[in-house]
Amino acid sequence: MADTPGRPSTPAPRDETNQELIATVGMWIFLASASVLFGSLVLSYALLRSQQPSWPPPGAPAPPTALALFSTLVLIASSCTFISAQSRSKRSESGTSMQLA
Repeated sequence: MADTPGRPSTPAPRDETNQELIATVGMWIFLASASVLFGSLVLSYALLRSQQPSWPPPGAPAPPTALALFSTLVLIASSCTFISAQSRSKRSESGTSMQLA
């Protein structure tokens, strides 16, 4: 639409269904690639594990349990913080959700 003097131009309407389709296809591609990556990692572990007569191999150092416990606690704490911030933002408590973030 051409601009006429004294009248502001209006932008062309956006095709929302096309954008939703693009976003949906992009999300499916992402999920498929993440699934293939996860599956290949699990399969490679299973292959390496099946080739060893005993696991862990003799002479291998023990895994650091303190680091694994600390990492697990950090993941749980961050998940709880996210869930709390999300529930408070749904209730429109704007100040408290920013404090948790």
